Amino acid sequence: MQNWQTTPRLARIADEGRPSVTWSARVDVVRCISSTLLGCLLVALIGESVEVSAGPPLVNTDVISEGSDLVVSDASEVNQLSQHDPYQIIPPAIARGGSDGYLNPYRARIDAQTDELLNANHGETSYSEEITIQQSPANPSMWWDELISRRLGFGQQALNVDVGSLTTSALAHSPRVKGLLAEPQIRQTEVTIADAKFDPTLFLSGKFNDTNDPVGSTLITGDQSRRFRDETVTTDAGIRQRTRVGGDLEIVQRGGFQQNNSIFLQPNPQGTTRLEINYAQPLWRDAGRTINRSQILVAQLRAHQASSETRRELESHLLEVTRAYWNLYRYRVLWLQQQRLVGSTRQLHAVLASRESYDAGRRQVVRARSALASRQAGLARAGARIKDAQTRLRMLVGSTELIAARDAEWITQERPLQAQVIVSPKQAIADALEFRPDITAALQTIHEVSVRVGVAKNQLLPQLDLLLSAYVAGLDGGRDPLGAFENQFSDGRPGFSIGLAYEFPVGNRAASSRLNRDRWELFQAIQEFRQTTESAIAEVEIAARETSTSYASLIEKRIAIEAARTEVDYLDQRYRELPGNEDSVVLLIDNLLDAQQRLAEQEREYVESQVAYANSWIELRRTTGQLLLFSSPTASGVERTAPMPGELMPGETTGIPFRSAPPNLQ
Repeated sequence: MQNWQTTPRLARIADEGRPSVTWSARVDVVRCISSTLLGCLLVALIGESVEVSAGPPLVNTDVISEGSDLVVSDASEVNQLSQHDPYQIIPPAIARGGSDGYLNPYRARIDAQTDELLNANHGETSYSEEITIQQSPANPSMWWDELISRRLGFGQQALNVDVGSLTTSALAHSPRVKGLLAEPQIRQTEVTIADAKFDPTLFLSGKFNDTNDPVGSTLITGDQSRRFRDETVTTDAGIRQRTRVGGDLEIVQRGGFQQNNSIFLQPNPQGTTRLEINYAQPLWRDAGRTINRSQILVAQLRAHQASSETRRELESHLLEVTRAYWNLYRYRVLWLQQQRLVGSTRQLHAVLASRESYDAGRRQVVRARSALASRQAGLARAGARIKDAQTRLRMLVGSTELIAARDAEWITQERPLQAQVIVSPKQAIADALEFRPDITAALQTIHEVSVRVGVAKNQLLPQLDLLLSAYVAGLDGGRDPLGAFENQFSDGRPGFSIGLAYEFPVGNRAASSRLNRDRWELFQAIQEFRQTTESAIAEVEIAARETSTSYASLIEKRIAIEAARTEVDYLDQRYRELPGNEDSVVLLIDNLLDAQQRLAEQEREYVESQVAYANSWIELRRTTGQLLLFSSPTASGVERTAPMPGELMPGETTGIPFRSAPPNLQ
């Protein structure tokens, strides 16, 4: 099992029920979506694969009221969803290289700001550099907290699910995730293709030529022959390679023999060989290691962009999985609430029906029956939504286990975070600048276009090549060239040649236009980066405020529940103890039914506030770019997280071939 470590500036809450205290600790980043711990953490416990098995018959849960117990099957008979190791799935974060300097103005702007920690206490602020979570016993559990993690009767089989197992399973099985993870691999092949142009090439050729031409001059054969008959065999074998400084190197061994009817060929027949070394080196255009590696660097940057885009898409997909889980949790709670409301209405209807012949009027019974029918219809709708939520989760995760458990009841094991969390917008924005994949992709785009600008500048230069050549040659009588091959190293001396080749298009308009185009593309990339960064900052600020507002709404909804429950208890007690005439009793029953409905609405809104608070934390983590951050053990035993700004990934060069500052468009 991987030993997952934690990352700084995050916090973990204490067990529910402990005294009020502020906790500040490093949080396991693999748990970056589980709202049980922080409302946004991925629980990545490595578990054993199990199969869904049939459980015992479920009990009737038609009535869930105050003081009633819901009987469930033994926990050992409820199966767990297999969990997976995300370290082998998630593509690593990519260093930003030389373009990271474009973030310095934004870092300075953030550093100059005063940090206000947002909390749910209206008008109150505090100052710190960390996200803290304040756990308070003022958040008592609700009546459905225990029931929600039990079987409700929606299948003969049951499967426990939680955010961590669902998200890691989605990373391992989702077709969408697999498709996203293929994109960096596709882009990585372009790096190999670009680098392959420097691979050496072996070549071999041979040709036999039998000539039989009429003779039009005695200088061809030197005698009175009417036809010139000539047999030649030529072969070439060698290696050629483009060097990383732009030169073309060729080493070739030529050989063959010739025999004809000319008296001028001596010896006749004869074997010939020639060993040549040819080298052409650009001196201006296309010269230098930097220019010739530019295509490799561009391919690497595009692969990095694909990796960053993949991480962004993975975050979006995991966000959908998490929201789908909380929707399942919400619908299960709503079903419990509706079940309880139906149970309360059924009890009231039963009491009225039993007293119809005594002091209960027909209008009272009809009113209660109508409310019961309406609320039972709402219960059926709530049950259908649970199935719909399971279907959407199954589609998003794509796990064979969930497909096999399509008819089972999925039991949600995690509950939303209820602790107060204090957010530092300043630190959250600083984290977004460092970790957001869209900002990283924008910086990599700037780097890529900067490389192309540098190449375009080089193409303005004239083509001036240095040409070097050296050779040795051999000759021997007979049709066998092996003797000539030996003689080429023993007879005579090597020959050589040196030359220059110059070329320059008149006006050079094509190269000038390419440079102008690349400069405008660089200007465009810089503006897109600025827009991306400003959008990221705005998203973080909004997400931080939403987290604070969601918690404040949670508190208000809890107060509203207590008020609605007090009203229901009062009206119920008054109906039971102080009956009056028929008209007043009907009005009292109407008020009681309305109060029950208001209580159910307040409980529904409270659950929706819980889910909104949980989702706000997920959204905040996504906006800061830390949803997929995790640590992994290295060979040296030192824990390594995603590279910090300016840190290079293994194998990445430190040299920046071209300036990363914007070019002068003038």
